Amino acid sequence: MDDFLKYLTLPYLWQGAVIALELLVGALAGGVIIGFFLALASTSRHWIIRFPVQVYIYILRGTPVLLQLILLYNVLPQFGLRFSPFLSALLALMINETAFCAEIIRGGILATDRNQRTAAQAFGYSRTKEMIHVVIPQALRAILPTMGNEAVGLLKSTSLASVVGVNELTMRGQTIVSQNFLFIPVLVASGGIYMILSSLLAGGQWWLERHYNLEDRARRARLRLERLPMPVEADVVALPKQRWDTNKAATVLEIDNLCVEYGSKPVLKDLSLHIRQWRSGGAAGPLRFR
Repeated sequence: MDDFLKYLTLPYLWQGAVIALELLVGALAGGVIIGFFLALASTSRHWIIRFPVQVYIYILRGTPVLLQLILLYNVLPQFGLRFSPFLSALLALMINETAFCAEIIRGGILATDRNQRTAAQAFGYSRTKEMIHVVIPQALRAILPTMGNEAVGLLKSTSLASVVGVNELTMRGQTIVSQNFLFIPVLVASGGIYMILSSLLAGGQWWLERHYNLEDRARRARLRLERLPMPVEADVVALPKQRWDTNKAATVLEIDNLCVEYGSKPVLKDLSLHIRQWRSGGAAGPLRFR
């Protein structure tokens, strides 16, 4: 037990954990950003845009990330591109993540209620505004659980970077074991550090899911309203009876033969609306309260 705690708090292993986190953050950020545009391309109506993206995703999802890492690390120098082991591992993990993130984001976009997207288009929203204000907020609720699992899986996949010489957590644990042959305490301590990092990711996923949950947001808003001080009751004033004088009332709003079309389909046709000012006893004027 003492050896386990010794290696669990060993700065040498935690420095390797920081390198693993750097690989995680860089690969996940690049995967989400690039994957978002790949997801949009994979849902395009034009096959010339959709087909190459789907082939790219199919190939990357169907081959092991370790194979992609070794190929990338050994192929790029033949074209004069030489990167450090860390950058090579980061690039390989990022490229692999773009395919998985694209499919996750595409599923979230397709899960958005089509009627709400149609309503946004009927209100004149552009494709960009529709994506920002309607699609993405709803898609996030479907994307976050799967993306959280993907982040945890990516954290464990960073151990593959040791194959190309990245001195991350797994490689540092193996280095210690090769010196003292204490397999159990060192490897269990390394697994404990991975568990701590995975727990932090799970906590972040839980917070984001709660933040974007509509029911929780409505409940928190209701609680805030209940904590507000009650307004002072105003004196009730008897108002004179109102009547609608169609002869003397001034027109406030008048619409004649309004037509609205959504694409080639008419939504409103020959709509007329006349709104006149409300009058009290034949004299127009605002109602006054005390």
